[in-house]
Amino acid sequence: MRRLLALTAAASLLVAGCSAPSDDTSGAGGSGGDRPVEGADSAGAAGGTADAGESGQLDEGFAVTEHGTFDEGWSMAFLPGGEHLLVAERGGGLKLRDQATGGVIDVEGAPEVRHAGQGGLHDVIPGPTFADDGTVYLSWVRDHPDGAQGVVGRGTLDVGGGQLSDLDVIWEQTPAEGSGHFALRMLVQGDHLFITSGDRQEFTPAQDTSNNLGAIVRLTLNRIEAGANYGWPEASMGVHYGGDDIPDHSDGDGFTAPSAHWVPAMSPGNLMIYRGSLFDGWRGSALLGGLSGQKIVRVDLDGDRATVAEEWDMGERIRAIDEAPDGSLWVLEDGAGGRLLQLRPK
Repeated sequence: MRRLLALTAAASLLVAGCSAPSDDTSGAGGSGGDRPVEGADSAGAAGGTADAGESGQLDEGFAVTEHGTFDEGWSMAFLPGGEHLLVAERGGGLKLRDQATGGVIDVEGAPEVRHAGQGGLHDVIPGPTFADDGTVYLSWVRDHPDGAQGVVGRGTLDVGGGQLSDLDVIWEQTPAEGSGHFALRMLVQGDHLFITSGDRQEFTPAQDTSNNLGAIVRLTLNRIEAGANYGWPEASMGVHYGGDDIPDHSDGDGFTAPSAHWVPAMSPGNLMIYRGSLFDGWRGSALLGGLSGQKIVRVDLDGDRATVAEEWDMGERIRAIDEAPDGSLWVLEDGAGGRLLQLRPK
């Protein structure tokens, strides 16, 4: 099934796609070893819709270095200062990578998760006061009498001791049912924490404003606009997993249509805004990693306009992408044994 996920950027950007759940397989998490690998070919597409037939081969690519593997790596975040990378594995492992040595340790005190369906340990980000007090935010799925529940917690990370402590749940998905479409990506902006809350693969809760499913939740502590309704599942640009159509957006349907969408779906794992200068002309662009699309996409943002600029075929499902302090891109492949890659200009 393809669904439209509302993702934040300088302009309102809506991205079509929802991936099938990854296999519940196991593998060795956090293995070391830095080595260069063959760069990814690049393809570009103009306009707001990125159909496969619109992409042409370009000469550009990346210089790619492999930095080990993880077991179902689901998210990652550079800690302030850039000396450490925090990686969440869906099975519940929380890993801390020393960027100078490449060493990876297990962080003790991670929450117990329900590792089933699409559930597990999801996102992890440092809080705005991390440098002073070690505050981090985590999202995960836990057991609940009604099934499975997505939650967000706040805790304290001791980098030197590899310990997470004082973890308190500060937000819960309601209702708790189903085993898929948790979402649970997070973003700190100023003194607000934004959380994506999936529809739990139940469809109808997304348009029911009495619950917090199928929504972007802001906690006080795409350009998503307050009060906008992005249509799911009443309007989209795709089909369900089973092949049934979801109506396309149309003028006057009462919903906010996407600024960019993909046919077929690319199934975005996450979205980031590039702030660096290592990649010439990219500052302010949105970058997305594709799961079913197995690619990285760069989107130019200009006010309310979003234009697909470039796409790179990565040959693997891309779960997460983040920017290092030096402006290089770090990419986490999906699944057991997924590689951690560093991308620099060729």
